Amino acid sequence: MALIKLEDLTKSFINGSTKTEVIHSTNLAVEAGSFLAMTGPSGSGKTTLLTLMGALQTPTKGAVYFKDQNIGALAEKERSKLRLDEFGFILQASNLIPFLTVKEQLELVDRLQGKKRIEEQEELLKRLGIWEQRDHYISELSGGERQRTAIARALYGEPKVLFADEPTASLDRKRALEVIEMFVDLAHNEGMVIIMVTHDDRLLEYVDQVIYMVDGNLQPAE
Repeated sequence: MALIKLEDLTKSFINGSTKTEVIHSTNLAVEAGSFLAMTGPSGSGKTTLLTLMGALQTPTKGAVYFKDQNIGALAEKERSKLRLDEFGFILQASNLIPFLTVKEQLELVDRLQGKKRIEEQEELLKRLGIWEQRDHYISELSGGERQRTAIARALYGEPKVLFADEPTASLDRKRALEVIEMFVDLAHNEGMVIIMVTHDDRLLEYVDQVIYMVDGNLQPAE
């Protein structure tokens, strides 16, 4: 059974009297334990499609299913809970909270989910190489450290699906490969679905499936 499924998904935006369809009728099924990369030209609709799948936007037509449930039919409170409990997000705007330290970013997730995972915090931050920065505020971090903090926060809630938009863009080659290898492990050994937007063709050899977005149309790899 597909964990995430798109059926005739379409997204349009209206500006005055002009209607622009940015995602054309799209169908896709992603099984649990899959690491999928989405690539294509800038402005082709990749980020929009990612946010539709993650219930951050609602489709104009069609549906996104998670565990066979149409998430667009849920009330906003239910979608918020879904995003908190089941989805993780690494977006180009990291949305880290500036007045919280690295460790406090994760503690906030614990408070929202009603959990306390001290050992897991340490393990994850060490794995991403930012344990020594755990008491630093976001303004005190380098760009790469901020990105790894955003990755840590996205993974800390143990999501079933991770939506990652250019997750390695601020990382050097060594750190980028460490993160990608971590994603491979989470998908293949923990059953997580990882859907990654990337322009870095060097990363595509690590994923299970590559799909291309061109002018709002999703195309399979040749």
